[in-house]
Amino acid sequence: MAEKTPTTVVRQNLGSINLIIATFDGTVSSNDIDDNDTWTSGITSMVGWPIVQSTIDGPQDCTIDAYTRSTGQFTFASAANQTAVVYILAS
Repeated sequence: MAEKTPTTVVRQNLGSINLIIATFDGTVSSNDIDDNDTWTSGITSMVGWPIVQSTIDGPQDCTIDAYTRSTGQFTFASAANQTAVVYILAS
């Protein structure tokens, strides 16, 4: 379990909702995703469970196991060394 940092974070305004797109591209070990890794995003107002789009072909998986609203921390469930894009809706 390690704290991960996305390569890029893009925020788009969708009216009263924001779309946050975080890319974990694996260019360095601090931005690939392993099982039980975390990302403390600071997003404390998520309104919908995020979508995680794995960027590795095959039977690889990468999902969000938990979200801690008070800190904005996401905990991942994944196969080793995943790359993914995480889409979050927040107010």
